[in-house]
Amino acid sequence: MRQIGCCATLALYYDPMKLVSIMRDLQVFYGAIGDSETLEYDLVDLLVQTVGNDALSLYSMIVKAYSNGDVSALALTTEYFLQFFQIDALVAKLPKYRLSTWVNDARSWGADKAESDWLEINAKTQVTLWGDKRSTLTQYAYKMWSGLIADFYQPRWALWFKALQQSLDDGVPINMTQFTNNVETFEYNWTQKVSDAPVATGTESPEQPQAQAASPTDATSLLDLSIQYLEWRAQMLAHLQKAIHTNNKSSL
Repeated sequence: MRQIGCCATLALYYDPMKLVSIMRDLQVFYGAIGDSETLEYDLVDLLVQTVGNDALSLYSMIVKAYSNGDVSALALTTEYFLQFFQIDALVAKLPKYRLSTWVNDARSWGADKAESDWLEINAKTQVTLWGDKRSTLTQYAYKMWSGLIADFYQPRWALWFKALQQSLDDGVPINMTQFTNNVETFEYNWTQKVSDAPVATGTESPEQPQAQAASPTDATSLLDLSIQYLEWRAQMLAHLQKAIHTNNKSSL
């Protein structure tokens, strides 16, 4: 993997640990002043970027494990990588960062179910493929939204890790043609699947859609979820360091 989507690179132009430090400072500040919509967006945006940086670092370890044919290291690192997508629950705390908000708004413009279904397909395509099944602009307008993170991004990564593992198990290179077809099929089928959301009845305008359902994680505060992530992050890094030092054959 050399880039993210069609239009972004993997290069970082700052020290990612500075972002972690800023994240901790913001958690303290947020906890001191209480609820603040402005800080909620800052908290989520900072944490999403922190997770992205962590994932980038871990992915380099995955590449190394695969290149060295280290099955156990590959299994360990890919297992941790897939846990990053649990951030979906934290992002869901903000309605504007939910795919359901985007989809329900699009559907509300439909005159009947058929038109609402068509609008949903277009809305989901816009934030993913930006075109047909073999679009060259995939992720041109990607969003780090709840619903995309867990239901679109995570399964794609799982497909890639399965291909890596199968390649080592069988001792043969990855069939990239087959893998690409599998991913494209998953992506396209995902965009074509429509929800059962009701059509706007006329008593509610597209500009004022129905209130979103509560997130299943509403019982846990945004601040607590962000703190839990940094605690899990520390445990993950400690576990990986232990694996490095206790297994001299490990490629980590």
